[in-house]
Amino acid sequence: MANFILEDIKRTFKGNNDLAKIIIANVILFIPSNLTGSLKQNFFSVLGIPESLFEFIYQPWTIVSYMFLHNGFNHILFNMLLLYSFGKILAGSIGNRAFLTVYFIGGLAGGMAYLIFSTLISIGIIPLTPFGGVVGASGAVLAVIVAIATLTPNQELNMMFIGPVRLKYIALGAFVISTVLSIDANIGGKMVHIGGAAYGYFFAMQHKNGKSTGLWFSRIVETLKNLFKRQAKMKVAYKRPKTDEQYNNEKADHQEQVDAILDKISKSGYDSLSKNEKDFLFNMNNKR
Repeated sequence: MANFILEDIKRTFKGNNDLAKIIIANVILFIPSNLTGSLKQNFFSVLGIPESLFEFIYQPWTIVSYMFLHNGFNHILFNMLLLYSFGKILAGSIGNRAFLTVYFIGGLAGGMAYLIFSTLISIGIIPLTPFGGVVGASGAVLAVIVAIATLTPNQELNMMFIGPVRLKYIALGAFVISTVLSIDANIGGKMVHIGGAAYGYFFAMQHKNGKSTGLWFSRIVETLKNLFKRQAKMKVAYKRPKTDEQYNNEKADHQEQVDAILDKISKSGYDSLSKNEKDFLFNMNNKR
C-alpha cells in the first residue's frame, strides 16, 4: 500500500495540478513537524518566520517555508479544506499559473505584514508583548478566498449544513472571523490574514482591469521549470516521446487556460484581456 501511495504522489508532482501539489506538501511536512515536542520545536524554529526583521535577515527562506507548517491537526485541516474548495474554483476561473501567483504572493504579503508589525512591537513602537514566530498557510489561503470572491462575488458554493452561499458572503465571513473577532488573540496570525486578504483583493481588482500582477513570480516559476528541464536533458542522450498521461495533462492545462480566457471574454469583452492572455490565445489559435 505504501508503494501505491508513493506512486500516486509521484504522478501528482509530475502533473499540472499545482493545487494538489501544495496540499500534499503541507500534509507531508505536517507529519514530522507534529510528532514530538522537540522535533516540532526544531521544525518551527528553522522553517517558521521569526519574531522580527532583525532575526529574519538570518532566515530569509522562512518567508516561503512558513506557509507549509501548521500547529496542530485542526489548523491544517481547516486550511486545506478551504484551499481545496476555493483554490479549485480560482484555478478553474483564471488558470493554474495565476492561482499559484495568488497563493504564493498572498502568503508572502501575509508574512511581510506580520514581520513589520512584530518588528514595531519588538522595538517598542507598538506597546504589546512580543508573540514569537508564526507558521501556517492561512494568509495564502485567505488571499485565494478573497481573490475569487472579488472576481465572481455572486457565484455560489454549497456549504455543509447551510446550502448554496454566494462567495462574497463566505469571504466576508472568513475575513471577519479570522481577523476582527477576538482581535487581542493571536495578533500575529491576524496580521498574516490581513496581508494575504489585501493581496487577494488587489490581484482581483487588477485582473478585472486587464492588468497582470505577479509577473516576476511567473518568470521565476518558468525559469525554475526550464532549469529542471535542461538538467533532465543533460542526463539523457535522446529525447523521449511524451507519454499519453503527459500529453493529456498538458492538453488539459492548456484547455483550462483557454476556457478561463473565453469565459472572461464572455463576461467582460475581449478588451478586458491582459497582453499575456491575448498572446496565449493567439498562439493557441496558430497551433490549431
